[in-house]
Amino acid sequence: MITTLGKTLRVARKARHLTLTEVATATGISNTHLSRLENGRIEKPGRDILAKLAQVYSIPDQILFDLSSRGASSDRTELSRTVLQLVLNAAEVLTEEDWLVLQSVVEGIMALRRVGSKSLSGKYNLLIGDDNDATPSRPDR
Repeated sequence: MITTLGKTLRVARKARHLTLTEVATATGISNTHLSRLENGRIEKPGRDILAKLAQVYSIPDQILFDLSSRGASSDRTELSRTVLQLVLNAAEVLTEEDWLVLQSVVEGIMALRRVGSKSLSGKYNLLIGDDNDATPSRPDR
């Protein structure tokens, strides 16, 4: 999996249910500039811009600095560190129900791995029931 600065920014924004316009207002960075960042047309923005975005998205600015300085990364360890850091930073705002859903998603992915699935992309939907039991299933076709 390739992780880029743009993809990371988009995921962080959407995870907080923010629009580009809302981020623009909060940071003073133009809507157009934010879109270009997320689409990878600007790969190495200034540290001041990254610091503003890190503050709005509640993620360590060093993650964004690292992604900007090295470009795309396929290093699984680095990706794991980034995802783990995002989860840790979200800890303050996640409810107990959110944590149960997150746990169910991870357990569902692990169950798929045990049955030999190498990729979730386009192959499975993860259904989360009221009993917080994640169940892998084939998508309807």
